[in-house]
Amino acid sequence: MEVAASCDRPWLALYEPQMGCALAMRIGESARSRQDMDGEEEDELDTRIPLELWLHVCSFLKNDFVAACRLACTCSSLRGLGRHPQIWERWCRDAFPEARGWLPLEGQLRKYCWSWRTMFMLRPRLRLDGIYFISNTKLVRGLPEGRGMKEKDEDFYSPGGKWAIYYRIFKFYPNGMMFAYLCSVQNPVEVRKLAAGVSPARPASLQQKLRGACWGTYSLHEMEDGRVSLQAVVPLRSEDYPRMKPATIGYKLELRAPHAGATNCECVLVDHRCVYDARTNDVKAFDIPNATCVFMPSHAPAAKAKDIWKGCTPMAETDGIFGSAPLPVLSG
Repeated sequence: MEVAASCDRPWLALYEPQMGCALAMRIGESARSRQDMDGEEEDELDTRIPLELWLHVCSFLKNDFVAACRLACTCSSLRGLGRHPQIWERWCRDAFPEARGWLPLEGQLRKYCWSWRTMFMLRPRLRLDGIYFISNTKLVRGLPEGRGMKEKDEDFYSPGGKWAIYYRIFKFYPNGMMFAYLCSVQNPVEVRKLAAGVSPARPASLQQKLRGACWGTYSLHEMEDGRVSLQAVVPLRSEDYPRMKPATIGYKLELRAPHAGATNCECVLVDHRCVYDARTNDVKAFDIPNATCVFMPSHAPAAKAKDIWKGCTPMAETDGIFGSAPLPVLSG
């Protein structure tokens, strides 16, 4: 029976005292020590990894507090790890630096019951570990030159027009840099993968990965009543159009409706304009058909990222392919 059990369950060999098996040797030493100790002194012997080492491991998670909370749920001995103030204080100092326009942490801590964890969860926070995107749908009328163009007996001309979907994408960095990208060919899931290879330390990487995107800067301002506004300035440049009139695109965003969660607030675009010449007041303001920015984390699985994109983008499905769909022709 013992031979059969060892063949069916080979992992039991880890617990058999033998040379070269650190786990078995440690368990054996612990058992012998417990036999020689009284009941009161038995609790002093602990073979678990110390909490200080777990805190050091969590320091490599950066702002991924979801992973730290999942780690704390693995066993009862690590339950206190998910509420340890040392971890949450480090994350708060990384997420709310005073140099970027946030109010001092010590003055705001009282509003959150002196809890670093509550501050990180409920204070409006700009996420830097992914991209924000806005999806818009625009009706494109049928063009006369498209009439009669066929491929495989399919006429691509639509008298009523068709819906075209385009995306406005923002990516923010801790040093105050950001980039804006307007595209209609690529979707946010594809842009998210390409944006992972873009770095402000290598400005040329933006055009290599996302041709047509532009670098910019942003400044953040937090008010005493809890409102957070963000100003972004993006100089408009294009290598494809070197003679284009110089202009600067301005964005104003606000972080609203704080709530507990990984993305704990709504990022809303409240102003969008193009400044050609501020001295002559040559400014053009744009309409904002959809103001809510949706966040897509860089570390999210592909299936989760695709669900975020589909759930927040008004699109039509034709023949299993998501994209633009022609409008039906109305008779009469």
